[in-house]
Amino acid sequence: VDENDGRCVILLQDLTTARRGRSTDACSPAEVERAIEAIAPLHTRWWQKPDVESRPWLDPEMIMPLEGTQPDFEAQWPVFLEKLSIPITDQVRQFGEWAAVELRAVMQRLFYEPPLTVIHNDFQADNLLFGRASDSVPLVVIDWQMLVRGRGPVDLAYLLSGSMDPEDRRRHELDLVSRYAVQLEAAGVSDYDAVECLADYRAALLLPPLTVVDRPMEQ
Repeated sequence: VDENDGRCVILLQDLTTARRGRSTDACSPAEVERAIEAIAPLHTRWWQKPDVESRPWLDPEMIMPLEGTQPDFEAQWPVFLEKLSIPITDQVRQFGEWAAVELRAVMQRLFYEPPLTVIHNDFQADNLLFGRASDSVPLVVIDWQMLVRGRGPVDLAYLLSGSMDPEDRRRHELDLVSRYAVQLEAAGVSDYDAVECLADYRAALLLPPLTVVDRPMEQ
């Protein structure tokens, strides 16, 4: 986009042979591996780059103000519970109590404290187009409107928690997170080990449920 006169160029790609993923149809572990292989280069390309901090359109405050996140959750949680169709167990209530206390610290860590990079921030099956074996591009990621700076495992948390069968996730998630950390290291990221990566992934698992709480189900 030309900042002076607003003129722009739109690039189109023929993706008619690609299969779009669906969150309601769980991705296989192999498909998730392919998605990780696609997103890791983006993270390494912008890892701790000065441009990431200087671009105002990557500021998380634009889409999720830090100081407003916790009050919004506390206001929406009771509404969410009223509309929840499954039994409200003690575990569900305890999650809400824990999230209300920890949410701000988790957001601070994942979106404001280095190491930061460019993340998709809605990295799940609905936004993945899987190519055929004969296609030149094996996977295409779409829907970049939530692009923001943050820690890379945020994208992993959205992908694994929302796009895999729960049993598959439990069996494979440690290996998948480890594979991601190995890809970062292989690309030259030296200030981030597998232990910190796993800790960030676990913290980021708080975020996907919040998108549901923040958009209460219609009556």
